[in-house]
Amino acid sequence: MNTGFERDGVASLSEKMAGNWTPKDLSTFCPKAIAGIGHLPTTISDRAIAIELERQPKTQSVELLKKRKVLPEGTALQRFACGAEW
Repeated sequence: MNTGFERDGVASLSEKMAGNWTPKDLSTFCPKAIAGIGHLPTTISDRAIAIELERQPKTQSVELLKKRKVLPEGTALQRFACGAEW
């Protein structure tokens, strides 16, 4: 998590190729979702987008989520979050 929040974050390792060990950097960038009760550690919260939720009142009704209705927009948001389109 300490390098995954930056697009150029990497983890380095050594890889054996043709009998020789060579360094290789692997990208660690990946948007993450973390849920919890209470506060996040500052090492995570200082680079996070907090979304605070509240319980729904029992008097309020909601429409059921239909996958076929939200799939196209959800797929576009997923691609954007992963950096596939800008």
